[in-house]
Amino acid sequence: MVASRVVSRLALATERLKDFPLSGPVIEELRGKGVREIVMFPYRIAYAANEGRIDILKVWHGKQLISLEEF
Repeated sequence: MVASRVVSRLALATERLKDFPLSGPVIEELRGKGVREIVMFPYRIAYAANEGRIDILKVWHGKQLISLEEF
């Protein structure tokens, strides 16, 4: 039950990307790859906007360090 609510909240957080794909800030460590993020405390959602398409690359808890090799 709790997990489904979290997933719903994460999905809703990405809805704005349909109209504003560049609205999230670029993740500084991944600037060269154009990876952006949405922060929905305590989670972070990494995404890339490419040719009218949004790719969700990773969702992780904000206390976890990201591994740049994953992108």
